[in-house]
Amino acid sequence: MRFQVLGPLEIAGDRRDLTPGAPKQRAVMALLILRRNRTVQTASLIDELWGQCPPESALPTLQTYIYKLRKMLDVERPGEGSKLLRTNGYSYQLQVSGGQFDLDEFEEQADAGARALDRGAPEEARRALTEALGLWRGPALANVPVGNLLAAEATRLEERRLRVLEMRMEADLQLGNHQSLISELKALIMTHPLSETFYAKLITSLALAGRPHEALEAYRRLQRILREELGLEPSAELRALQHSILTSRPVPVRQVATVSTLPTAAARAAAGGPAVPAIAPADGATPTPLAVESGLAGAASGPVTVAPAPVPAQLPPAVADFTGHEQLILDLERFLTSPDHRRAEGRMVSLTGTPGVGKTSTALHLAHRVRARFPDGQFFARLRGTDAEPAAPYDVLLDFLRSVDALPAGGSDIELGAATRLYRGWCAKRRVLIVLDDAASAWQVEPLMPGDARCGVIVTSRFAHGLPGARTAAVQPLRLNDCLRLLSGVIGRRRVDAEVDAAADIVRLCGNLPLAVRGAAARLAASPNVSLRRFAQQLSAAPTRLAELSIGDIDVRARYTASYERLDERERWALRLLCLLGDRAFDAQDVVSLLGCPPLVAEMVLARLVECHLLAMVDTRSGRAHRYVFLGLARVYAADCLAALVGQEVQTYFPPALFEVPARSDHLVG
Repeated sequence: MRFQVLGPLEIAGDRRDLTPGAPKQRAVMALLILRRNRTVQTASLIDELWGQCPPESALPTLQTYIYKLRKMLDVERPGEGSKLLRTNGYSYQLQVSGGQFDLDEFEEQADAGARALDRGAPEEARRALTEALGLWRGPALANVPVGNLLAAEATRLEERRLRVLEMRMEADLQLGNHQSLISELKALIMTHPLSETFYAKLITSLALAGRPHEALEAYRRLQRILREELGLEPSAELRALQHSILTSRPVPVRQVATVSTLPTAAARAAAGGPAVPAIAPADGATPTPLAVESGLAGAASGPVTVAPAPVPAQLPPAVADFTGHEQLILDLERFLTSPDHRRAEGRMVSLTGTPGVGKTSTALHLAHRVRARFPDGQFFARLRGTDAEPAAPYDVLLDFLRSVDALPAGGSDIELGAATRLYRGWCAKRRVLIVLDDAASAWQVEPLMPGDARCGVIVTSRFAHGLPGARTAAVQPLRLNDCLRLLSGVIGRRRVDAEVDAAADIVRLCGNLPLAVRGAAARLAASPNVSLRRFAQQLSAAPTRLAELSIGDIDVRARYTASYERLDERERWALRLLCLLGDRAFDAQDVVSLLGCPPLVAEMVLARLVECHLLAMVDTRSGRAHRYVFLGLARVYAADCLAALVGQEVQTYFPPALFEVPARSDHLVG
């Protein structure tokens, strides 16, 4: 069986075409293929199919699609459907082996070509890159109706194709094939009129072919388009290229590849800078003046240079007493810094977890460990996804561009799309680390993604599920010893060692959450004469434990409130009443008995609470009902919310209509 996405979606069996006929089934299959061998949450699939307004029957309809896809996979090999397309809780996973996927072959050949180009073997590079590009049959996912996730995947694949095409053209230029490139580049410019990379190669090819007048006309055409469309001047590199042609000064072929794929600089004259800068290498090295070859008429008397662009260094300091998560940090560090990582999805890590578990501190600790591998700078932004008004991607982009002097004069009036192109153009050919803290959703993150796969991205979020191309890692509550080490760092090891059992009780009452442990430690530090045993008893008996764990800027309750407010009324009631089940694990049937609702509603509500990291799924062995437990201090928070309603008419807050069946389906498969 072969899966193909580099063009229309196709699934080819040994004897027949297995491509789904229904558009939405093609969309489900496309997302599962692109996330091959990784779990895809039902929430991500529902968001992709129906966006922000899914029908009440979304879950059973999705299960029907999965059932039909499995039947399709069973056609040639009966019984294979359930093996290839697996269910894992409220998620699905498609198993794809090596050699079955055209994207894997494309990446393998592209990597080989890039390596050959790096070591100065252009003929070998051209063969590998040409073979990689030959796997494309048209626009990626051309026959698939795309939502937000698949649109981002298709865009990323197209950008990867263009980067491979640029490398193949660089190999051609190094081989002296400039004459044959001219017609191809003219066609590409028709479809990519703002691509400075293609213009740079066209201008260079025309100049090398002895057609300098056409080269200068191409430059003027680009200049006119940029002025009219974006209010920008050509980049410093292209202006230097024009200057070299006007003064008969050749540009080394390999420098052409350093021109960014989109305009990244405003006219220097308006800012008082030099009118014609030299070509600045994209790897952050010292700008190299244009080489002057002897014997060329009209050669300039000396080189012209330009100051290097500012290097962003925006990371906040790492938490000094960070502890725990050693294996997680090592795994993610290897993922972000692994050599030869040129995959289309790039190096992106998405950290999720329950409120107060330490996602931000883990992200910053990881970022500081890998920052040396991203020498061209680090961007950082708090996206305020848990606030009432999350940060607008447009405002974040403008801040990033201003910090590296890549925003042109008057550029504050440009649109989001133009700002994204400027940002990705600046990141092109650079190794930059971007840390995006507290994302609200995938739509907030996508415009901030760099276009170059050599960049690294770390995202933290409670709600941004299904980020395209991301390696998702759940940050778990700390182990007991790590919590005790954290507590000792604040109140002193001697005090903890003197009452180890009481300290362990405090950690347990904090849900092993770093934020809650810090809150307890701060209170103990403020009361040095209070024994740990007495504090543990106070914490256990406190009617509002979360208030006891909040002090100064440490507010555990506020973290849970942000998640609670994302729930609808039915889900809030479920959370409040589930706390009555105690600390034991429960399943959907327990919820049905407690709430008096149909099983389908219970499953939908439980899935939503898991997505918001208030519950965790345990014991997911095949053939057994899924069981759930509260995460961290979620049960304590739910009990507080329920207690706030005591003494009021329950019927006012618990109308039976909240748990009516939204839809029924006889195809509850998956």
